[in-house]
Amino acid sequence: MTRLIDYLLLLLLMMTTTTTTYAVALDSQTGLFWQIVGPRPDITPSYLFGTIHSDDPRVSKLPPLIQQRLEQANSVVLELLMDIPTIQQASNAKFFDDSQTLDALLDPALYNKIVAALQPYQLSATLIKKMKPVAVLTLLQTPPPKNGNYLDFLLYQQAMALKILPYGLEQVPEQLQLFDAFSPAEQLILLTDTVNYINELPAIFEQLHQLYLQKNLTTLLTYSQNYLLAHSSHPTLTQTFLKRLLSDRNYKMLTRMLPRLQEGNAFIAVGALHLPGADGLLNLLVQRGYRVIALY
Repeated sequence: MTRLIDYLLLLLLMMTTTTTTYAVALDSQTGLFWQIVGPRPDITPSYLFGTIHSDDPRVSKLPPLIQQRLEQANSVVLELLMDIPTIQQASNAKFFDDSQTLDALLDPALYNKIVAALQPYQLSATLIKKMKPVAVLTLLQTPPPKNGNYLDFLLYQQAMALKILPYGLEQVPEQLQLFDAFSPAEQLILLTDTVNYINELPAIFEQLHQLYLQKNLTTLLTYSQNYLLAHSSHPTLTQTFLKRLLSDRNYKMLTRMLPRLQEGNAFIAVGALHLPGADGLLNLLVQRGYRVIALY
């Protein structure tokens, strides 16, 4: 009887320690590359890589450990498939397909600011005039291109070269719905807020890259949220935007990656901001009975 009580006390202590450790980890999640160990010992562990949508050479070259796991994977899972039809669909969705134009929707002063802000993105005046407001918003939230070798596209290319079956967690219409859920007036507010701090974006992008290279996911998420809220004229709208952009998508991504996890040895790559926090993929995986172990 004494041994049984001792065993139960030990089990309780282990459960308490595990919970406490992970609760602390939510405040200091560090690592870009994680092993995912499932509840079934007969399934090979999978791997989760937090990426950044950038073609900066500092982030586009994979560390040897990550490269090795990619080459040995049974499947590669990305936010979107980077095949030609998907890229074409995403590109077409950025532009009005009728006579509507961006300059007709916006105040001339705001439109001129947008034209100036988009110069580093090497877009012609004709293309800018046909862009949808949400396309401008999302483009300005990413660094201007350097060489076009974006990390997520490079991962897809490698998967194809290695003849590894690729999967997408989302489709273009679903990502568009994220913005279509906002009214035209709300989209205009979000766009105007972004344009108003356009001169600060180069410094913000550099700080994001530095935090990414430091692998501190918690700080990266906090910084991203704070700079958006600090420049927001409607904080409640911005918080809704962040929820739809991250938390809501995390639950969908988790559901769609489960079949690959059950197959085992999947290489999953999504934006690093989807990993940390209470509603981040790391915590959601733990809640589903998986163990997550930082490898890099």
